[in-house]
Amino acid sequence: MKLARYRWGSAILLALSLSLNSCANIGEKTLSKELINNLEWTTGGCNDVYIYGKNSEDTIAWFFESPGLVAAAVEAGDTETFELDLSEENSRLRLETGERLTTEICNDVVIDDSRPLVKGTYQAISGQATVEIIPDDGDGRKGANSTAIFTFSDVVFESESGEVLTFEKLSPVTVKVGWLPG
Repeated sequence: MKLARYRWGSAILLALSLSLNSCANIGEKTLSKELINNLEWTTGGCNDVYIYGKNSEDTIAWFFESPGLVAAAVEAGDTETFELDLSEENSRLRLETGERLTTEICNDVVIDDSRPLVKGTYQAISGQATVEIIPDDGDGRKGANSTAIFTFSDVVFESESGEVLTFEKLSPVTVKVGWLPG
């Protein structure tokens, strides 16, 4: 399977429909379809599948983690597609609001002034993720340069205070995935 190469933070468009009116107030920002369509997606690197999308100010960020998918695709030796229930423990999706939200992603050295300031957290309590992993084990690093295509659908987020956000579809998100421990 041949894939077009994507530059990080560009050329990734998300098709998203909000089943809320057309936006939801989150902290001091309004989460709108336009804002979500402009998230920059990349991989976190500290797990075999850990990705995030953030706005340019790093004040709204989506985080998704599901360990073991790249390893399974590498072991199978071919492209694998996984259907994941976002309410299950092994597939975590959350939305955060605040400041400097992604500064500590897979970072061994963090300066106090750059630590994230999380003002709100919305955990996915239901929904589906379809993850297609195209393994790349050509360099012998156990899939550390694999590609993943994500589709999220019917996602329901709930805040700690009980506020609910529902998104019909985010599709597609394409990023490099894989982790080289050590």
